Amino acid sequence: MAEESMRRPNLLVLLPDQQRTDTIACYGGTKVHAPALNKLASESVIFERAYVTQPICTPSRASLLSGLWPHTTGCTRNSVPLEQRFPTFAELLENKDYHCAYMGKWHLGGDASAQRGFRDWVSTEDVSDYSRFLISHGIAPDRPNNAFSRRFISTLPLELSKPKFLEDHACQFIERHRRDPFVLFVAFVEPHT
Repeated sequence: MAEESMRRPNLLVLLPDQQRTDTIACYGGTKVHAPALNKLASESVIFERAYVTQPICTPSRASLLSGLWPHTTGCTRNSVPLEQRFPTFAELLENKDYHCAYMGKWHLGGDASAQRGFRDWVSTEDVSDYSRFLISHGIAPDRPNNAFSRRFISTLPLELSKPKFLEDHACQFIERHRRDPFVLFVAFVEPHT
């Protein structure tokens, strides 16, 4: 009994791109029907006052992962890698028995392979785990070097969509690590406008 109460909590961070609060029921939104997300929110900690440090991808992600302001990390615009001298949340947890995973849009340099303290890595941008998944299902790339455009991907059926791909990988990770303390970031490009 005491061992169960001492168990370290898991952390699941869902990081959709440009998700507005008026589309999410836990914030009073009614625009999107998402019963699974609503159920998860009802059993989770909800941020009531979370603000971005800068309203574009790279600076926001660098701040979230490092805890530092964009002007400190130098990530003040998109496509700037987060320098190694700034440790990430996952790097700080590396020796704390947490299994850290990152899935989806990284946007901090080098999306294709595991980065910055994350042991499990699922890439979705450009030539990635996702593009290899599509090719393995007989989908021909519409861009050079086995890459797919966002426009083309948006026409695929749900079971081949990027959100479904990430959902499946996230669920598999949670199942594999259900007895271990873990941190899982799932970064969706959608609903990017």
